[in-house]
Amino acid sequence: MSRVTIVVMSAILGSAALTATAAELDGSKTMLCAARVASVCEETGNCASTLPEAINLPIFWKVDPVAKSVESRRGVSDEPRTSKVSQVVKSGGKLILQGEDDGLGWTVTIAPDTGKMILSGGRELGFTIFGNCVAQ
Repeated sequence: MSRVTIVVMSAILGSAALTATAAELDGSKTMLCAARVASVCEETGNCASTLPEAINLPIFWKVDPVAKSVESRRGVSDEPRTSKVSQVVKSGGKLILQGEDDGLGWTVTIAPDTGKMILSGGRELGFTIFGNCVAQ
């Protein structure tokens, strides 16, 4: 098999895998999301980057857009906490979920083509979490 044939076949198979991933993250299936890094900001505009667990934020989320629920865990051994999703929207090629949990409003934006996730919200402090999602 020639080198060109191998490159073309790899490109075709790679694009098929990306298409399957995008279809899996379109809001029709449950997803597992993991936080990588968090930024926390005060009202004054002072912000700091840290690991989510350092500020007691969940590391893992099980996101179910169909059931409109998010189950989070601060660690593997912790009890899960469930939050209700009030709105699921598809806009600009992204999947957007919004909710509220005990006075804390939040929005999650997921890029189906890459699995990249941004969660933002706040109460007394504002926060942004960057991470990734995969279909379960």
